Parts: sequence; C-alpha cells; structure tokens
Amino acid sequence: MKGFARILESIVASIIILTSLTFFFIETVPDSQWEDSALQVISQDVLQSSYFSGDLKIYVQNDDSDGLNTYLSNILPKTIDFSVNVKGIPNNIIYVGCVSCGYTDLLELNTILDPLDFTYKGRPTSIRITNVSTDDIPEETNIVFFFYKLDIEPNKIPIENFVEDGGTVILLSNLAQADIEGYIGQLFNLTWAGIIGSDTAIFYEVFDPGNVSHYAARYYAGVNQTDLVDMTAVQFNGFNSNGVLAIGDGKDMMSGLDPVNRKTYVRARGNAINGNGRAIWFGDYVRVDHNSTNTRKIDDLLKSAVMWGSGESYSLDTVTKTPAPIHFASNMIIFDNDPYVFELILWRVFY
Repeated sequence: MKGFARILESIVASIIILTSLTFFFIETVPDSQWEDSALQVISQDVLQSSYFSGDLKIYVQNDDSDGLNTYLSNILPKTIDFSVNVKGIPNNIIYVGCVSCGYTDLLELNTILDPLDFTYKGRPTSIRITNVSTDDIPEETNIVFFFYKLDIEPNKIPIENFVEDGGTVILLSNLAQADIEGYIGQLFNLTWAGIIGSDTAIFYEVFDPGNVSHYAARYYAGVNQTDLVDMTAVQFNGFNSNGVLAIGDGKDMMSGLDPVNRKTYVRARGNAINGNGRAIWFGDYVRVDHNSTNTRKIDDLLKSAVMWGSGESYSLDTVTKTPAPIHFASNMIIFDNDPYVFELILWRVFY
C-alpha cells in the first residue's frame, strides 16, 4: 500500500508541476490579418465604385485635390485615413531648380518653357522655376537643371544623392569628346560617335512605350494639341553639332536622319542611380530668337523632356501624410487621354 501511495503522490505532484508551468508558457495565437483584409476590401470597393461613377477621372483631370479629398472623406469610415497618388502622367506641378543660375539664366529658362502654366490634354499643369544650390535643394524639387557642363562634376555627390532619391537631373549643353568619355558621359549614358556633325532631328521612336522618345513625342503632341501619329513627320532643325552616338537602346529621345553616322541630340535614362531617378542630356541649340519657328519647336521639345523628367508620379493629398505601419495600397489603371495608375492607400487612424 505504501508503494501505491507513493506512486499516487508522484502522479499528483507531476500534475501540479505541469499545471503550474502553463503560466510560463502561453500559447501564441497567430495573427488573423483580418485588419489587412478589411482594408483591402474597403480600398478596392472605393476604387471600383469611384471609377465606374467617373468621379476619379474628373478629379484628376481638373487637378481637384480638395474635391477628391472631400469625396473620399465622405465615403470612407471616419476611423480610416487615406493618401492618393497618381502615376504615369506628368506631375500637376513640376518644380525645377536651376542650379547656380543668375538672372539671365533664369530668364532664359522661363522663356524656353513659356508658358509655365498651361493645359495638357485638358489637365492644368504648372512649371515653377527657382534658383537653387546643390547644398540645399528644396524637398519639393523634381528636377535640377544645369546650363553649364563644368558645374556637373563638382556637384557629383549632391546630384547622385538627389537622383537616387527619385529626382531628375537635366543638362542643356554642347559636349566635347572628353566630356562624353568622362563623368558626364557616365552620368547620362553617352557614347562618343567618333565624328562631329549635325543634321535634322526626329523622334527616335514614336509608338513604342519601351523607348523614352515615345513619351517625349506624346507630351510634345499634347502641348501642341495634335495627335501622336503626327509626330512621325515632325522634324527639328537648329541643334548644334555634336558627337554623341545614337545607340538605339531605348534611351535616345531624338536622333538624326543620317543612317551612317546617326547621332542623338537628346538622351534620357530612367533608373539612373541605383535603380532610381532620371537623367537627361539635351544638346544645345540655336537660342537667339525664341520667336523663330525652329527654335520654338525645340523649346517645346525641352518642355516635353521636363514633363517626363517630372518623374510622372505625384500626390493629390491636401496635406503631407505618412501612412501608418499597417496600411494597404490598391491600384487601378485609368484609361483617360493618357493611361495612368491611381493609387489609394488606406490605414486605420488608431493602430
């Protein structure tokens, strides 16, 4: 009996010990991720209903951020905040910082891009130009613009930092062989052609979205209120002689007609620094009289390059917002005058 009693005592003691250990080993309940699912459903429902009602197109077309934010605030639960981005069309406001520009340079850039407030396919668009230093580039700046090639290499680090953060650098300048084979050639992805010359320039490729020239042609057509198909016949005369080779890799925005020594007069690259930002080299041209037809056409071409250089991504928030750690983004392609992506980001106010 004593042996049996001891066995029973041991069993009871073991049960007590195991029971007490449960207080130290709490079962982990996996996250159901219901919050993410709920936000996803709400976001997609709002996008779908707003798209089919036609409201999204109207707010973007009119650049009506106030109306859009009021509209979304009224249909979303009060416990949810949101942010809106538009991607794939030129920014509604394009901030251009002219680096180390004096009064004459600023006046010239304003003249080239005139009018600064214009309508692109019915959508209000504005270019705002200021003089900036690479030591202190304002946060809203989309493009840093250089007239002088000698300013590029001394500003290598701030330029690369700016582009890596998603900005665009534009250089309007003639180039020599040493420039093309040096840092400028590296930054703008240029190749020496072996011979200097100049001829009539055309859009390298009008219809293929895999070429930056397609977007320049599209924006040029929009600025001049004509059709994209008409860009196949548009020619530009007035570019200065240069020796930059047209490679045909999708980065030649403009090229010459000479099939033997084909040169490029505008070259642009996306994902320029560590997969981010854009870089555009624009060959200089005859800028004596901006009222002349040839000069005005190239002026508008530079404006088209600036529109592409805007980054084609902007916010329609009325105030700067930072999404909560747990948020959900829904995207929808809107087929308007130009197709674009409408992005709606939702998060709970209390998280």
